[in-house]
Amino acid sequence: MNEKRSDSLGTVRKQLQFVEDTGLVTLQEVEHFLLADVEVSQLRPLVDRQLITRIEAVNLLLDKLQTWLEQHGIDDSKSRKYLEGPETFRSFETFLFPDDCS
Repeated sequence: MNEKRSDSLGTVRKQLQFVEDTGLVTLQEVEHFLLADVEVSQLRPLVDRQLITRIEAVNLLLDKLQTWLEQHGIDDSKSRKYLEGPETFRSFETFLFPDDCS
């Protein structure tokens, strides 16, 4: 696992703390999904090749996370409350692009 990406999970953890309250999934399961999804979907290389923008990459990851949470029983309205907004976007941007964000 990329050390910088692992370090950047700190901000994402803060944004995702609400999942622990649901009792349906653990924070570790969400983190595993995020790490696997970033590696499998190769969002960063798509941005590097200018096939999608950084904004599109972050939005894709947030949409995939939203779908994953719904599949695990977390209500859409509850998760959207925590996953929308500029702070969340910046956290996930830092997660996806740890070398570019300071």
